[in-house]
Amino acid sequence: MPRKRSTYTAAFKVQAVKRIADRKFVLAEVARRLDVGENRLRAGKKAFEERGSDAFPGHGHPTPGGAAAGPRTPGGRPSGTC
Repeated sequence: MPRKRSTYTAAFKVQAVKRIADRKFVLAEVARRLDVGENRLRAGKKAFEERGSDAFPGHGHPTPGGAAAGPRTPGGRPSGTC
């Protein structure tokens, strides 16, 4: 069964990319911890390096009681590159 698409808030994306940029974690570890695909995270990192926090203009669709890892929700339309 295919995995449902997830949407992520801009704040979630920036936080994920900063974990890599600050050299606290390698990309693969961040992807595993946040349950995000490595390619999606890599694209987000590249976009963040090129445009800063403006790289993620979408709003995401956070819902109450979301995942403990941060404001993200399964389903819905994707918002941006990460």
